[in-house]
Amino acid sequence: MSAHLAALSCREIDHLPFGYIALDTAGKIRKYNRYEAALADVDQDWVLGKNFFSEVAPCTQVREFEGRFRDFADGSIEASSLAFDFVFRFRRGHQNVQIGFLRADGNDEIIVTVRRLAPPPSARPSAAPRPAVF
Repeated sequence: MSAHLAALSCREIDHLPFGYIALDTAGKIRKYNRYEAALADVDQDWVLGKNFFSEVAPCTQVREFEGRFRDFADGSIEASSLAFDFVFRFRRGHQNVQIGFLRADGNDEIIVTVRRLAPPPSARPSAAPRPAVF
């Protein structure tokens, strides 16, 4: 799967039903699709060449995200892929997502996938209370 995703052109990644970010091992953005730009509310062209962690998504500068990325990029995590849940803390509200890291075969690129998750039950609008059943 990672070879297929890494081979996609910028035009092709715009048709994916999830966020796609290609980063070099230092965190510089090489590709960034339309889905992710809409989720993050940023200009798709503006982010190219920027550092994902410090310039585009500073909320990811935590051990749970950037730390895992660094370990994955430097080979400390030897798996070909890694997935975990994360909460993006946008100015306009929080977004629960599943993050995937995939090694692009034969180069120093890490593909980051971002899939939206439903908000946790405590964050959903509450329905009318239901009577307890014993």
